[in-house]
Amino acid sequence: MPLLTANGAAYSARELTPWELDEYTRGGGYDVRFLIRGIGYPASPKCVSHYPGSLDRHRAAGRVVLLRHRVGVDDFAGGWDAGQAHARAALADARIEGYPENLPLIFTCDRRLDEVDRDEIPLSTALSYLDGVADVIGFDRTWCSGYADLVHVAQDIGAAAGFVLRGPETGMRDGIAFHRSDGERIFPGRIEADLLKAYIDLDAFEGEDFLMGLEPWQQERMYDRIMSMSAGVAGESFNGTQFEHHEHRLSVIDHKLDVIGGVLTRLAMRDGGLDLTEEETAMLASRLGSPTTSDLADLADHLSMHLDLGRDTVYRVLEELYQPSTVRVMKPRKPAHAADDMSGQAS
Repeated sequence: MPLLTANGAAYSARELTPWELDEYTRGGGYDVRFLIRGIGYPASPKCVSHYPGSLDRHRAAGRVVLLRHRVGVDDFAGGWDAGQAHARAALADARIEGYPENLPLIFTCDRRLDEVDRDEIPLSTALSYLDGVADVIGFDRTWCSGYADLVHVAQDIGAAAGFVLRGPETGMRDGIAFHRSDGERIFPGRIEADLLKAYIDLDAFEGEDFLMGLEPWQQERMYDRIMSMSAGVAGESFNGTQFEHHEHRLSVIDHKLDVIGGVLTRLAMRDGGLDLTEEETAMLASRLGSPTTSDLADLADHLSMHLDLGRDTVYRVLEELYQPSTVRVMKPRKPAHAADDMSGQAS
């Protein structure tokens, strides 16, 4: 049997304030260190989202709050389709409430699969429900609450990432995080609540990932930036194509830099300026594209560090090379005597 680490509560009659929970503890009740609250339907008083700000207040008071989805006792009878629909409802509502994306969502089967006086829920159907949930929110966030006939099997085959066991506590075993008693009730704030027992270190739910550690406005700015980068390549999304395009673009830039570097090296070796053949000029014009002034400045900074040339000199040459209409083609100079002959003929 795993070791008990903390006590908690699950309730649905109304929302309790952190002060009421503290008062319950001070009055001799359990130290309620964590809560499991309903989510998915803001119009329902059973959901924490019916009371805006409550989730944040409980967390600010130092309590771990995990969210669970439940419509009724036959939720799991709907199989895959119900799992998907319920997961979407829970996820959308949880996000509105600011529930951290790294915390689990618990999906509740509040009956035994073969419960007397009710239609039996086939085990395969219940497991299909969990598969439908995981398809929407991911396996790592998919938790299951139920009796041993479901929880033990789901744990054995890896159908969910975490578990809450209902029924006899003797059914607890390693890997099950919480136990929810069927018969043990507590009354914080004078409302009925189920006593929860944790068999996992609650610190596992305290650490937020990098994004969740950011302020909401910072998350929004990062999201907008990522989307703008994605939108910069028509028809591409986060499927690896963007990275492939970026790698191809870098290889093209590397080739251009090789061309420019060769030209500038020749320039460094001559006193008379840059002499380009017409073929070289056409090649440069076709390969170097149409960069912005900022691009030219960045290239000049980069090249001047690797060539024995001043940054301004490099920048001026780049301006000429990147403007095909203004490239100054300096043909080889003729010998001095040839120039004299030409002037003589002209006279």
